[in-house]
Amino acid sequence: MKKLVLILCMCLTASFVTSQSNQKNNARAEKAIALIASEMSNLNDSEIEFIKQAFLDKYTSNGKATAVKGLSKEQKRAIFRKSRDNTKNTLLEKFSNSQANKILKLENQSFQTFKPKNK
Repeated sequence: MKKLVLILCMCLTASFVTSQSNQKNNARAEKAIALIASEMSNLNDSEIEFIKQAFLDKYTSNGKATAVKGLSKEQKRAIFRKSRDNTKNTLLEKFSNSQANKILKLENQSFQTFKPKNK
């Protein structure tokens, strides 16, 4: 019985941590999408959803890759560059090179003002 309670507590804790991370990622993606949608008014709903999913995938993979203890700044920078390249390649499936570059530039601008609330 003690093992069952312990396992249940561990699962709930892991679920809570994942939920907080997902909320943070969703907030970042929503902030970026809001800026992109306002600057690129010709995007339709399916394109906006595609961009949002690309960003969520990016933020999730970055979080997992950088969660490793002891990474240097250079290693983290390499992870972020590779992630940006992967996101650009994803965006190029639906958008032109200039549109993809503009989307990534606007996403970067949204980071300048994004300050997540730590709860």
